[in-house]
Amino acid sequence: MPYFRFIIIVSSKTLSKIFQMATATFFGRMPSKDDSKISMAGLLSLYWVFIGGSVIFPEAADIFIPFLPEDETIIFIASLSLFLLLPLVVGYITSRVENQRHRSTFVQMMKGYPYTFLVGFLVIGLVIIVPIIKFPQIIKLRSLKHMAVMVKKGQYDEALKAVKATLNEYNIDFHVQDPPGYLWWPFVILTWVQASIFNRQMAKRMKILKGELNGETVEIILHATDLSIIGSEKEVMQVMGMLAEGIDEHYLYFSWDDSSQKVEDQIYHWQQQLADGETIPVEDIESVLQELRTLPLSMDEWNAIRRQLYRVERDNYKNKCVEPL
Repeated sequence: MPYFRFIIIVSSKTLSKIFQMATATFFGRMPSKDDSKISMAGLLSLYWVFIGGSVIFPEAADIFIPFLPEDETIIFIASLSLFLLLPLVVGYITSRVENQRHRSTFVQMMKGYPYTFLVGFLVIGLVIIVPIIKFPQIIKLRSLKHMAVMVKKGQYDEALKAVKATLNEYNIDFHVQDPPGYLWWPFVILTWVQASIFNRQMAKRMKILKGELNGETVEIILHATDLSIIGSEKEVMQVMGMLAEGIDEHYLYFSWDDSSQKVEDQIYHWQQQLADGETIPVEDIESVLQELRTLPLSMDEWNAIRRQLYRVERDNYKNKCVEPL
């Protein structure tokens, strides 16, 4: 029994890593407070595909459903029950993510059926596709880094232009390409699933910016919830620094949830006021700082929003210094 438990734990962790790698390749980082839920939903969806095989081929049930008696009727009933119930469990898990808590749990459980079907088969496909994508990067010692962003509704084209303009300021010329088909179609399907799970309207758009830095090729993949940079380690970190410092927040969020995005909207509004020479009451900034401390943010999200607030504090101080006495 201890050995069986060990095998289950190791298998679960391995499949979780595979699913996280697959989702990271297409989505980047998930919200940290929800990534365990999404990983579990993905694992159950993958398991559901194998259970479906057990319904059709009962002899395979011994592999996927342990401790079943040698009775074909019981094996069939157990396999069919799991096949019908697992999507409801997947739907319930997705109803627990941050942006779904105020919506109907029953409706979200019913959506578990399309989620499970799409994610289950796509994960199997991604387990094949992702290593193909990763292998050339490993051979060429290329690094893949993610910059967690969310493109604001209807702002994808502007966000793409902003990324390109930021890089042009450093005299780096990138040209825009369409993604290959093996990236595009899984991305479109997974984007629909992700948009429904996280209760977000997400642009089904993906573009690749390709250019050179220090004689090395660098690629940037931008879609609704992620900005990925591929290239040599040094050049990738340089590009990340350029974008982190210079990209216009008008088109992007650096967090996922409604509460934190309201804070980002407020910060951007202040930035516009400061650009017009106005000043912000210190107590208003302190109030947002207090709210920021209560939000369930990952470290990356907190750092990104706090960096924006530092800029507000800096520019506010500058404007106060030039105010007439």
